[in-house]
Amino acid sequence: MRRKKTPTSLKIILPVIFFFIIAHCTVSAGETGVGVINVPPEYSYIEIKQESGLVIATLIISDYNSWSDIYSIHLSIEYNGVENTQFIFKQYETRQSFIKINQFSEPSEETYLLTDHCSYSHSQETKSVSDRCLLNVEFVYYPLPCTQLSIITTDRGGLQAATHIEYTAEGSLRSEQSIIIPGIKEPIDLSHTTIDAIALSGAITYIAYLFKRKKIQYINLEKIKV
Repeated sequence: MRRKKTPTSLKIILPVIFFFIIAHCTVSAGETGVGVINVPPEYSYIEIKQESGLVIATLIISDYNSWSDIYSIHLSIEYNGVENTQFIFKQYETRQSFIKINQFSEPSEETYLLTDHCSYSHSQETKSVSDRCLLNVEFVYYPLPCTQLSIITTDRGGLQAATHIEYTAEGSLRSEQSIIIPGIKEPIDLSHTTIDAIALSGAITYIAYLFKRKKIQYINLEKIKV
């Protein structure tokens, strides 16, 4: 029984299709760093601290498909269940884009985020896993009331990592030596000497008020007796 010969056209088409598939996979891996099955990003390190009247949120995010696979980071500040503001870092304009913009922004009309102070970095090496996977991002902003801070990181494939940090107080992260005046976003730092002086002045004023009030009551009582 004679075997049927494969048509010449099919012999040509199959290698061409195979070539385009391999080329597409190679380009995709080269552009995005994704050469394996996509996995969601993870948080390797998070630090929230206050320094010189500003809040600094330092994030180290790991993505085993490469740090370049991270698309955006949303940091949301909530107070009693209501979002006060949101800060965003984007590596790309869209998830389909290959052009990096590395942009910090604040969508609302508020201006808590100090974009000039924010930063991002990553290793230029590819020798170790951390070199290929870790993205360092730092948000710097003015303190504001906060009972929950939410961080959502999205990769180019749409997978997300989310974490939520709860605060028992109002979450302004200000020190005991700082005060916040309504209308002024940056706290005013006071020394222990100044705080003691303010407290002493307030106590003296209150005592003087009580003494004056008692004196007036005594004078009125004397008038009634007369």
